[in-house]
Amino acid sequence: MTAAYRWRTDIILFVAFCLTTVWCVNAPLNPNSVTRVGLSHAVAIHGQLNIDEVAPYTIDKAHWNGHYYCDKTPGISILCIPAVYVADKLANLVGAAPAFVPVKNAGAGLRYGLSALACLIATSILFAAAAVILFRRSIFLAGASERTADIAALTLAFGTPLFIWSTAVFGHATSTALLVMAFSLYWTGPDQRQLSSRRYALAGFILSLAALVELTAVPAAAMIGLLLLSKQTPLQWDRLGLNALAMLAAGLPAAAVLLLYNSLAFGSPFHLGYASVEGFAGMKSGFFGINVPTWEALWGITFSSDRGLFWVSPILLFSIPAIAALLRRSSVKLPVATCLGIAIYYLLLNGGYHYWNGGYSLGPRHLTPATPFLLFPIALWMDRAGRTTRVIVTATAVLSILITVVCTSVSFVVTDDGKSIFLGHLLPNFTRGHSDLVLATLHVPFVIVVIVPLVVVAGAAFLILGPLSSRRGDKQIALGTGALAR
Repeated sequence: MTAAYRWRTDIILFVAFCLTTVWCVNAPLNPNSVTRVGLSHAVAIHGQLNIDEVAPYTIDKAHWNGHYYCDKTPGISILCIPAVYVADKLANLVGAAPAFVPVKNAGAGLRYGLSALACLIATSILFAAAAVILFRRSIFLAGASERTADIAALTLAFGTPLFIWSTAVFGHATSTALLVMAFSLYWTGPDQRQLSSRRYALAGFILSLAALVELTAVPAAAMIGLLLLSKQTPLQWDRLGLNALAMLAAGLPAAAVLLLYNSLAFGSPFHLGYASVEGFAGMKSGFFGINVPTWEALWGITFSSDRGLFWVSPILLFSIPAIAALLRRSSVKLPVATCLGIAIYYLLLNGGYHYWNGGYSLGPRHLTPATPFLLFPIALWMDRAGRTTRVIVTATAVLSILITVVCTSVSFVVTDDGKSIFLGHLLPNFTRGHSDLVLATLHVPFVIVVIVPLVVVAGAAFLILGPLSSRRGDKQIALGTGALAR
């Protein structure tokens, strides 16, 4: 894989992902988004932690000592402070109304809208785009052909919930991206050298950011950390201890930020916003709403037609035979076992959550961080499968991309009425020309709203996988595979 070709493909992926997600910006007025953006604005502009200014416009909030606060861990809000500060100054330049009010009125809501867009670009879009590129590199270095790595990267970018939740200021896409970025550090190159202390420190910092964005990422981060530590061969306990300390030390700043935020907002470093959340009685059960998984929830988030992950991204079904086959291969057993562990963890977490359906979300949004770790084994497996299997998997990847992009372009909001994602929600919205995208509210024609992201994705796929790329790529695939075989 030559440097020129690698960067060419990476640039195409990055630009295509950024263009489509910005085009498909969705749900800036969603309560989940309002509380996060509100905290960023409160810190950047007012130097305070309470979100009293936007509290009337969101149900996702914590009430403490007469003030309202963001009920989420503050990761995204803190990362977005510089971007929101710049967006607020831009709002001044364009003459936006001084009130920071998340309403549909264009004049009053412009300042908030610019801040929400700044948050989206600064976290979800940029982090996810970087993760897609690193995901592609990891698959290639793990032994797959470059063609397969390209298909897998395109699928992760546009055929999984990572794309859906990169279009709104939620924590799922950013947390997922950070986990993928840390996971990619395992793959050091064709010779699979041991990791340096700097790489362990970088991993610790990235994994701590994932936890700061979504606290539920901690077990997945721990599994990835153990995988990285397993890279050391032969085993030397003193070296292992130093590497573990490097990761832990690099994660201390994020931990300190969380503890400090909790202390300043709620009076105790260990008081989470969810402990004071308003209006969600289910959060009082179990551990912040997490209980023993139920069969209803497990079925609902996987195979049910109204919420199931495999209806939104059917390519992920192939993870079952892929993982079963790859666990017998010693060269990738540990990474694949880690992928399996992360997937099972998020499945049980989502299956045990009181609000397992994710409110009005398209598919199980809390399962989003599991998707790249289900897709990774599929990419390694399909290279070694028969031609017929490869064709079927590739066709299913195309179907997943089509479903995900169209669903996101029309609406990722579905009512909790038990109706099918497609027949009950997508098709009726599609036939009446309804879209929830911000562009649609600005009176961009429905056909253009839906077609443009499909054209961009198809164009990116052609540039990466088309005739010119295949002529250049075949030789590079051989070179890359040869290097891995040595």
